[in-house]
Amino acid sequence: MVRRRRLVLGAVLLLQLAVLVAIVLGRSDGTPHGVSVAMVAPPVVGAVLSERIEAADPSATVVTRSTTEAALDELRDGLVEAVVVVDLTADQDRLLLSPTNGRRLDDGIADGVRDVSATLGRTVAVERVDLPVVSRGLVAGLVIGAELLGFLAAVAAAWRRGAAEDESRGAATRIVALTAASLAGGLLVAGVATISGGAFLPWWLLGSLLVGAGAATTTALLGLLGAPGAGVSTALFVLAAAPLVSAHHLLLLAEPWAAILPWLPLGAGLATGSALSIGGSGPLQPWLVLVAWVVLATATTAVARVLRVRAFGAPQES
Repeated sequence: MVRRRRLVLGAVLLLQLAVLVAIVLGRSDGTPHGVSVAMVAPPVVGAVLSERIEAADPSATVVTRSTTEAALDELRDGLVEAVVVVDLTADQDRLLLSPTNGRRLDDGIADGVRDVSATLGRTVAVERVDLPVVSRGLVAGLVIGAELLGFLAAVAAAWRRGAAEDESRGAATRIVALTAASLAGGLLVAGVATISGGAFLPWWLLGSLLVGAGAATTTALLGLLGAPGAGVSTALFVLAAAPLVSAHHLLLLAEPWAAILPWLPLGAGLATGSALSIGGSGPLQPWLVLVAWVVLATATTAVARVLRVRAFGAPQES
């Protein structure tokens, strides 16, 4: 048992070292990856521009819309970061940018679109769409705070009743308590977001899922590793957050973080929170990622309990 704990603590130290490496190697050069663009243009020109945008960034997504208003609807819903409008009666295109992007992402998108338009002898006028928005800093704070609340709820439960529950009644009680904590944490997140102009229900759902993901993941690690699981959970969270220190936006992350972070609760929460900040709902994938983390982490806790009972015998119910 002592040897096992030493190995786990060693792993935690290695993860913390990996955080420093992640910050150094994950520095962004300001080039966006995976940007979604809505294109409004005559079919032939739109096809050429779309092809060249995707050639410049294979991870980019370009959708064609028949009207500017239809494209702006996608931007307002958080489904795209930019809208390109081509008017062949002039030699200048319009680039409309979401207010959730931030200056660095705006600059990266604008540079890329200018380069592509220049290949057709066209220029670009850049506009930032004016929408009511919950500040990017507040969105990041709410997402990070919700995950930390989940971690603290799981650690508090472990402090009170031990790292893991082997009795079925105790395990059920812990699940109910952490579910209640998740819903309460979601109310806190929604309350703060509502004060800043956000819609209550989607922010409550997002906050509850983030608190639940943090609590369920930490509880699963505690069940698998014992007390050191809390340290592993902390290190994994910091490892996921570290690349954002230099990138400032998910779409500015360098590889491999650009591919990894959207599948973690932090990345999914930031993507969804960004869409909610302008009144949209965003893509379905980040919502499903959060649900999957809650479900899979809870299932892992249950499996770990079964394995402990098989190995050491079932405790007597009190």
